[in-house]
Amino acid sequence: MGIRNIYPWQSSCLLGRGLLSGEKNLVYTAPTGGGKSLVADVLMLKKVLDGSNSKAILVLPYVALVQEKVNWLRKVVEGVDKDPQTSSQLPEPRFSRKSRSVRVVGFFGGSKTRATWSDVDIAVCTFEKAFDLERKMKES
Repeated sequence: MGIRNIYPWQSSCLLGRGLLSGEKNLVYTAPTGGGKSLVADVLMLKKVLDGSNSKAILVLPYVALVQEKVNWLRKVVEGVDKDPQTSSQLPEPRFSRKSRSVRVVGFFGGSKTRATWSDVDIAVCTFEKAFDLERKMKES
């Protein structure tokens, strides 16, 4: 991933009492390129991995950013199961692991994905597609 260490302020954000557990909220600012996204990604992944039914929506302003983030997140979660207790078992055929592995899907104009909210753990969307996804969630 290319990450060898994190900034002290990132560590403070992630290790603050109640933050990783979701008991408290976090508001932080940093300049462009300062590492804000990494903190958000870690908190999002922790929540999705800890809860069997937890999902996340990450909204980004541009298609290129959505595509970049989807690719990065898929690399991060590759081989990671949502249920860590089953990881000690013998490997199963690829098709049977699908339900436990973290599913990252991009939703943006021009994409050919047919995935729905029930098909994903992390939805990375443009603003327009996030509104569509929210509307469809309410309808179902």
